[in-house]
Amino acid sequence: MDFVQLPIIQGGALAVLLAACWLVYSGRLVPRSVMDDLRKDRDARVAEIQAEVAEYKAAWLASEQARHEQDGQMRELMELARTTDQAIRALAGRGGSRDAVAP
Repeated sequence: MDFVQLPIIQGGALAVLLAACWLVYSGRLVPRSVMDDLRKDRDARVAEIQAEVAEYKAAWLASEQARHEQDGQMRELMELARTTDQAIRALAGRGGSRDAVAP
């Protein structure tokens, strides 16, 4: 008896052929050129997103630097306000009335 002539073997070969045809028809099995094109598109999109992320990061860093500079200016202004308040209180206490300057 020839092993290749068994119906199970022939049916198995037909099943493999039908499975391959179904994979091609459903789009799960594609030629290498299609996959290469898909990979190029994906890589281009990833590079685009990475550039966008770098741009947003640079903008965020600039924003944070500006905020820190603004905080420093705010501290300077608060110190100036304290000094001015102390000077006004000292002047009001020395020669003027306390009612003229709010406590």
